[in-house]
Amino acid sequence: MIDAATDSRTPAVQQLAFPGSSYLASGTYDPQTQILTVSFKSGGGCQHQGVPQQVIDWLESQGGSYYRRALYGRYDAQNL
Repeated sequence: MIDAATDSRTPAVQQLAFPGSSYLASGTYDPQTQILTVSFKSGGGCQHQGVPQQVIDWLESQGGSYYRRALYGRYDAQNL
C-alpha cells in the first residue's frame, strides 16, 4: 500500500496566496483531486471541484478578477 503522505509521486496540496487581491485572502489546491478551496477577505469561502492545474497557475498570477471571470459559476462549487 502506498502512503500518499510520504510518496514522492503524489503531488502535494499547494498553498495559495493572493497578495495583490482585494477579494481573495488565501487558498489551497489539491492537484490529485483537482479541488480548489479559497477564502475571501470579506469572510467565508468556497470549494470548487474539477479545476485543472493551468487555471490555478493563472489564478495565482491574476488574483480576484480572474477568479470571478474564470471560476465563479464554471466549476461545481460549495460555499463554506
